[in-house]
Amino acid sequence: MANIENLKPFKKGQISREQAVINGRKGGIRAAQVKKERKTCKEILLMISEFTPKTEVVESLKKIFPELRNDDITYKTVMTLKQMEKALKGDTEAFKVCRDTMGEKPTDKVEQKTEVKVKSGLSNKELKEVAKTLLLSKVRNSK
Repeated sequence: MANIENLKPFKKGQISREQAVINGRKGGIRAAQVKKERKTCKEILLMISEFTPKTEVVESLKKIFPELRNDDITYKTVMTLKQMEKALKGDTEAFKVCRDTMGEKPTDKVEQKTEVKVKSGLSNKELKEVAKTLLLSKVRNSK
């Protein structure tokens, strides 16, 4: 991680272009390593979330939800049920997580009004450009 102590500022002309390129390459290599490490953490979490928890955890869940098959109970199942349990106790953040996971997250709508004043005497080409700009604006805002 970069911090003030390991940053080494330099003034223009202090190092050669070749050295700057070498230093830039080192930074790029390190950034790629960090990105790979983060990806690895994600992959590990995804892998572990599919593991079957300890027998006592499975048995306690089967008492609450007898319709669950042993194959259905993974750490991901346990995490989901814990979020539901918190939500039912009034935890609004847990409720939001459950709602969003179920695909019921409300969409944010932004309205934008555009007023166009058309000058008299515009050519067809100019009018087409105005229409194109308005259409692009509408498409961007609808996403």
